[in-house]
Amino acid sequence: MEPDFLRSTEYYTEEIPLYPVYFDGSVSDTATLFHCGPVFYLLLTNGSP
Repeated sequence: MEPDFLRSTEYYTEEIPLYPVYFDGSVSDTATLFHCGPVFYLLLTNGSP
């Protein structure tokens, strides 16, 4: 299954993206992964006030 949500990063072409993206979490941040059928969702939240 092609990761269409990452097309702008050119991830699906196996080329190195121009601007890498990362999640630099702290103790108040969360990352939640869940799926509904064939679709996976990754929810990143910033716990800062």
